[in-house]
Amino acid sequence: ILPLKTPVITIPPLLKLAALIVTILGLLLALELASLTSKQFKPTPHLALHHFSNILGFFPAIIHRFIPKLNLVLGQTIASQIVDQT
Repeated sequence: ILPLKTPVITIPPLLKLAALIVTILGLLLALELASLTSKQFKPTPHLALHHFSNILGFFPAIIHRFIPKLNLVLGQTIASQIVDQT
């Protein structure tokens, strides 16, 4: 049963002021962090072209493509069989 009049819910002024202060402090902190990132010294990165992890040493290309494809084909087969049974 819904009430005929909705109750007025108020927030104390001190809590409103605290929320505004926290919001403004967060905005100022974000602006300060944004300005610091633009002032940072950015050295040119040393690119190592032939590391073990860069050339997919952990997953050869055949296995990396075959297992997800097998899962997708299996899921499609199961889904089509479930749809055909209904």
